[in-house]
Amino acid sequence: MNAFATIIGGPIAFRLAWGLVHSLWQGALIAAALAAVLPFLRGRPGARYAAGWLALVALAATVPLSAAFAPDDAEPVATAIERPVVVVVPKPPLVAPQPSAAVASPVASPTPAEPAPTPPVAALAPITKPPAPIPADPWRMLRPFAPWIAGGWLLGALLLAFWRLGGWFRLRGLRRSATPASDDLQAVLDRVARRLKVGRAVKLLESARVRAPAVVGWLRPAVLAPLGMLAGMPIEQVELILAHELAHVRRGDFLANLLQTAFETLLFYHPAAWWISRTIRAEREACCDDAVVAATGERLTYGRALAHLAELCAEPLSVPASGGDLLTRVRRIVRPEPIRPLPQAVGGVLALAATLAVTALVAAPQAVKEAVAADPPAGDRPRIVSVSPADGATDVPVETEIRIRFDRPMSPTKTILEWAIGGPAWFWPQGSWRYDEEAREFTLPVRLTPGVKHRLNLNVKQPAGRGDDYEGFRAADGRAAEVFQWSFATVAPRPVPEGAPNPMMGDVRPRNSRGEVGLLTLVTIPFDRPMDPNSYEFSREEGYIGGDAGPRILEASYDAAKFSFSFLMSMPSNWYGELLPQKFRSVEGAPASRYPLVYRTLHKPFDDALSERVAEAARSPKLREVVERTREASRKIESATIHATVTQGMSLAPTKQWLDRIWTYGATFRTAPGGKFTAEVDELMGLRYRVGSDGTTCWADNPREPASAPASAIEDKKMSLIDPFDAHGQATVADLIRDRKLEYVGQSDVNGRRCHEIRSWNLDPRFPDMLPHWFIDAETFLPARVVSSWSIAFDFTYEDINANVPDDVFRVPPGVPPPAPLPEGFTSRYLFARDGTDGYLGVGWGMLGNAKRAGGGISFGAPADRR
Repeated sequence: MNAFATIIGGPIAFRLAWGLVHSLWQGALIAAALAAVLPFLRGRPGARYAAGWLALVALAATVPLSAAFAPDDAEPVATAIERPVVVVVPKPPLVAPQPSAAVASPVASPTPAEPAPTPPVAALAPITKPPAPIPADPWRMLRPFAPWIAGGWLLGALLLAFWRLGGWFRLRGLRRSATPASDDLQAVLDRVARRLKVGRAVKLLESARVRAPAVVGWLRPAVLAPLGMLAGMPIEQVELILAHELAHVRRGDFLANLLQTAFETLLFYHPAAWWISRTIRAEREACCDDAVVAATGERLTYGRALAHLAELCAEPLSVPASGGDLLTRVRRIVRPEPIRPLPQAVGGVLALAATLAVTALVAAPQAVKEAVAADPPAGDRPRIVSVSPADGATDVPVETEIRIRFDRPMSPTKTILEWAIGGPAWFWPQGSWRYDEEAREFTLPVRLTPGVKHRLNLNVKQPAGRGDDYEGFRAADGRAAEVFQWSFATVAPRPVPEGAPNPMMGDVRPRNSRGEVGLLTLVTIPFDRPMDPNSYEFSREEGYIGGDAGPRILEASYDAAKFSFSFLMSMPSNWYGELLPQKFRSVEGAPASRYPLVYRTLHKPFDDALSERVAEAARSPKLREVVERTREASRKIESATIHATVTQGMSLAPTKQWLDRIWTYGATFRTAPGGKFTAEVDELMGLRYRVGSDGTTCWADNPREPASAPASAIEDKKMSLIDPFDAHGQATVADLIRDRKLEYVGQSDVNGRRCHEIRSWNLDPRFPDMLPHWFIDAETFLPARVVSSWSIAFDFTYEDINANVPDDVFRVPPGVPPPAPLPEGFTSRYLFARDGTDGYLGVGWGMLGNAKRAGGGISFGAPADRR
């Protein structure tokens, strides 16, 4: 208590009071400047939102700035009146008393005949120092009130902080008590999230304790909606309302609102702070409204959706709901404000920006200015700044994102991430790796096995003699990161409610039979109640004829309306055995009843259901149209640069469809008229594969055995660049569809590009999981992505289409020896380069003869002998 009183009554209180009082008129000027600038930014909610934040931060900065410039002689209030002073004076000499003598008066010097004796002690004469004159500065009048001002602000801030904290706990209680929305509504939310490119998983929850939809949470965001409200709205309006909330998630508005609440708590005494804060909230809603309109183009429908939302929430349009005045928002959406010409706004914006920049410059200490460190030395290995989930984290959601941030720019196409092999932890990617150049961060959305500890390794150690010591994540300058390990635990499955019924399996197709099923078989397993779509597994009992190879899941899907799973199974030939479904659970977590599925195979490629499906697909006019237009687009390309990113997974759980490892590499292909091409694949296991031709001489620039040969001397040459459907072959579209057993699946979104999806059912018994899926860009009709198998995918970008590619890139590189005759024992040379657009990506170079083979290559999606 004494320490508190000392602080309140000391110099700290005076400086704090000085800053608080001066912030009143400074904040008023800042609010006036903002009010003057906002009309110039009409129609630009993003700029108005930024201006509001600048004003709020500047207002908050006025308190510490003013306190820092408070007078240095700030002292306790008592020193401003007077204080007693004790002065030591000599004792007067012993002389005869005189009427006019006084203690403080000068005395006559002692005569030489009678010297004054030395006093044994000093006499204390109390005197009073006159008070210092009061300065003319009227602000010093607040000295007597400084303790009350500082104490009142501190008390008010604490009370408001506790009240806000209570609101935070109430919000957490709302989320915990909310129930997941139906699968259909969650599917709508996921679809809208993909459309808005929201890079994180968002859950849709329902609660009877909320009146309007809102976003809760930042690390694990969720949309909280009133119970049954969305079910009572048309689906197009539901999508727009959810799009608005997802716009908040994408912008990170929940975190921004927390920061804004902190400013409001500290500046609770200032009317300008509350006005600026209301402006920020209104413009935040306007930004999200504009994002919805920009993404959907449904301006009138969105306005009706907001009006309908107000009716369902039992709120008049003039009452704020989900932030902002609904009536104002509806008017603004239906009748957008005219945008002021930018030159008219430049003067006001620059004036406000200059004022706030000067304020920020004065406020920032030198230590903060020096905190921005330069990039590390070029020769140093890249270091990991942070990972998410953090090392040692617990209760990590099953649907999450792996985030890895580095201290320098990285290569976006080189990654390796693996889980501890042999453990119970697995993962399945929910999308591709994303690399944020500005943040230097990689992101991989994944689904994790629940209730286990996940141990992750980033990068791998290479054997000696294979180039760099490490393989995987690599800096832009080529240096690979060292192996990094961390672990975390996923949230345990929810306990099964007491009395929850066990799901019962329905009529499984194909039925148990000693009859033959296909090497590709579509197994359908229905249940009598809603099931967890991510919980399934098969244990296999090897048959009486087959070898070690067993069935493998190539694709898995769940029909929420029919409570039915579908599994595309790759079955080994000459196999007879059992598949035992296990770990199938209801949405409540109750395990399903199970019984073995007994199948046998010989050499039949498809089961009956798939045979009918393939035959029906060949008659699709849409399939013929897309294939023909894709072939036409390929024929028109004479020169181009193709960038391919290879993503490959590895699994030791063939009947779970989970992965142990995922890694990516880049490849670049260039082609030009006259037989010119280059094909280069990033380093893999320390080896870099690069082949090319300048039209007359083919070459291989590899670290082991660089070589060259005349193009006419290479008999076995396989070249396929930007040619998914054999555009330069003699087969007709109908023949191609029949031979490759193509099927048009529909349209989907790939990296923000609308694509046609086409798959092949052309089964090769040696490689039954190689069933390519093509995602053809709906505008250019060039492949945007090709999924070669269940664990290999290629993503493509294109440059210099039908533009001049410099001849220098095709010339024989320095260090490659000139052509030489074939060595003894070899009869021919081979070369292959396929960019992945036909489902197989690889480069290779070598010689053949007398059952010998020299050379090598790298191939994704198919072994090298399928070049």
